[in-house]
Amino acid sequence: MKQRPLMTAVVAATLLAGCASTPEPEASESKGPPALTPGRYVSVDDSQTWVFWGNGMYERRVASEDGPPRYDHGQWWRVTGSGAVVAHGGGDAPTMLQIADDDTLRLQGIGQGAATELTLDDDEPEPLADDRPMALCFMTQADAPLAYDPQTMRNWPVTMTQAFPQLESAYRQSGFQPPRRLPMIVQGHWVEGEAPDGGGTQLFLEASGLQRVMDLGENRCPSASLQDNNWYLTHLNGHPVQVEPGQQPIFIRFDGERRVAGLAGCNRFSGPFERRRDDLTLGPLATTRMMCPRRAETEQAFLKVLDETERFAIEGDTLFLMKQAGQVLAVLQMRPAKVEP
Repeated sequence: MKQRPLMTAVVAATLLAGCASTPEPEASESKGPPALTPGRYVSVDDSQTWVFWGNGMYERRVASEDGPPRYDHGQWWRVTGSGAVVAHGGGDAPTMLQIADDDTLRLQGIGQGAATELTLDDDEPEPLADDRPMALCFMTQADAPLAYDPQTMRNWPVTMTQAFPQLESAYRQSGFQPPRRLPMIVQGHWVEGEAPDGGGTQLFLEASGLQRVMDLGENRCPSASLQDNNWYLTHLNGHPVQVEPGQQPIFIRFDGERRVAGLAGCNRFSGPFERRRDDLTLGPLATTRMMCPRRAETEQAFLKVLDETERFAIEGDTLFLMKQAGQVLAVLQMRPAKVEP
């Protein structure tokens, strides 16, 4: 189960995410385009079941005439200014779904003349309980196992039942120590349970079996720490960022004292940050006040992204700054730490 190249996912996700907003339902009196109601949607012929969660994750089961069902999961975004959402998971290309009304979606199949219609079946859904192969990055410490899932770009708590002892044993035998993750493929699915911090219910990953530990070339596990590294901007709101001759690259650095600093293009910025697992907030940020007309637009856009950042994900040495539901705002690349001029 080889993972698709990272930059293919980055470009597809960021181009779509650049025009997206979070998927919280709008007020009924809104005159704008319809919003997706999170829940369980089923096709008329029962061949497809989609589960859209309010946190920006989806699951999908598609029946097959000549074999077992196919499964997919990933992130979904609402496309700003239109009654449509984008679902991006295990496939190479994102899927577009049109919101017909409050409880109907239309999925236009590739090469098909007619769209598949999905109808809201339950606005308080349960996870798809069927086990299927999942590639993840596992880590355990102090009885708090976590699995980073590259398709949703989230750290999920793992239940300490069924195949958990196998996962824990494989991690111990690898010699890895937190925060390093062990890439593996498991049979599993999501379940709902009480959040470890007592903050209500949330999704957990439950593994029923360990298929294999992946080779280093197959995984997209985080290999760098958020803190004490310099992160250089490569994509902003879905567009690549070019550094012209004579310009310094835009970068950001998080230190161990919960302080952030960097260069927004022309001006320096600094301030506090807070993180809790995947959640990340920055600011208030103070900036210098130099005038740089050539980079003003990019600088303002980058500072706006920092203000809007709600969570982050790291794959390998790539950092994603995101909205809570999964919209990718910026992509940054880690380089060896050094003191910036």
